[in-house]
Amino acid sequence: MALQATRVKDPFFMVFGGGAVFGVSQLYLYPVKSCAGIPVSRATVTETGFQYDRQWMVTDKDYKFLTQRQLGRLVLIQPTLSMTSAAPNDSRVPDSTGPKAMEGARFIISAGTGPGGNSDSGSPSLPTTVSIPLHPSPGHLAGLSLVHADVWGDLVPAYDEGNEVARWLSTFLERPVRLVRYAVEQASEASLANLNQRLPVPVDIRTFRPSILVGPGASPPEDPKHSPVAGMPPFIEETWRQITISPDSSSSSSTSPPSEHQRRVAAAGPEQHGPTTPLLVTSRCSRCVLTNTDPDTGVARPTHQPLRTLASYRRVDPGDKYRGCFGMNCVPIRVGQVISVGDIVSVQTTGEHRRVEIV
Repeated sequence: MALQATRVKDPFFMVFGGGAVFGVSQLYLYPVKSCAGIPVSRATVTETGFQYDRQWMVTDKDYKFLTQRQLGRLVLIQPTLSMTSAAPNDSRVPDSTGPKAMEGARFIISAGTGPGGNSDSGSPSLPTTVSIPLHPSPGHLAGLSLVHADVWGDLVPAYDEGNEVARWLSTFLERPVRLVRYAVEQASEASLANLNQRLPVPVDIRTFRPSILVGPGASPPEDPKHSPVAGMPPFIEETWRQITISPDSSSSSSTSPPSEHQRRVAAAGPEQHGPTTPLLVTSRCSRCVLTNTDPDTGVARPTHQPLRTLASYRRVDPGDKYRGCFGMNCVPIRVGQVISVGDIVSVQTTGEHRRVEIV
């Protein structure tokens, strides 16, 4: 069904209703800033974004945060979230329905693989993994140092996660570092496809590290020439001001066999996939040199891509005229809901966006 638009007083603002045409195609968690991500099938929305997303960061010995700008090898560090009942390499998101369910849950860090597929530990003496409690008890937190980490000149309170994980990271990164725990970006398949058509070598979505990747909601016809993102204009997400994400209920009205996602949702139960999740789409995400780091090698691409191409045609925000934009920042209106791959994305309102720097 086509979206019905109702124009209101503000000429740059429209209200949409009448059906959804987009869907959640991929979800990612990035527990440690600048480190590798974890693809997941569902994620819980909290006040600060997805649960377990960007909860930790690596700092220097003076607690100034570090990113791939200084240390490209950060992207080769693979975080894992694991319960005691799961295998150590299980990337399932632990259920957070109560304190008992979280006992024994661990946040595990391991060395990723290099371009040849071999472990890239950086040292023969480096243990395969190191782990810390995912949900530390009050007693554990009391044993950690409360520090102030420097993030872009702002001092934010954080817990130093201790010497064991710091030694592991320092060995892998070949410089003294610390790991601290500190207090939702969204993009679309169509926008990525549009950019890749212009690049000499295509990139995948890990380059931009969004939590939510949005694609067409309806399945395309069986036509080999049909684009996988047909029906979704590139950068359409830049017109959105508010969206809702809700479980796909098509299985109840369709005579066709349920999809794998529908079977997973049904098996999980209503408490796992929950009601509609509203999100405010707040601003474009302007891109920096971190975008040029190859997520498979941790090395900046010598071609300066894709940032060079983004700068050639994506300097579109009137509040940030000199940087190319890709993806949108979102803020949850209501927390506690679970978003799953295959959920339906409905556009509620649209309008103009302009970045405003707060100094």
